[in-house]
Amino acid sequence: MSQWIKLIIVLACMAVGLAFHLRNNHLVTLDYFLGTREFYLSVWLLAALAAGVCLGFLAGLPWILRLKRHNHRLARQLRLTETTPGEPPPIPVKDS
Repeated sequence: MSQWIKLIIVLACMAVGLAFHLRNNHLVTLDYFLGTREFYLSVWLLAALAAGVCLGFLAGLPWILRLKRHNHRLARQLRLTETTPGEPPPIPVKDS
């Protein structure tokens, strides 16, 4: 059932993107030092969106990695503190 919902969402996004492209089908020229390029406005906007998504992911990557490392430490600490009845608790080993 969730695959159908995902498919519907993807198709809706594609339809909105196509409608956006059809409404903004003007050619835009990018002039740079080595030459010029002409693309549709919607292509430039899609490229800017993709660049923003990539930069946002790269900006958030240290935070994500720090949280994953903290989660791994907590899981290891939980494994060390779990004991079966009748056994003495293990001696925790401090990370260096």
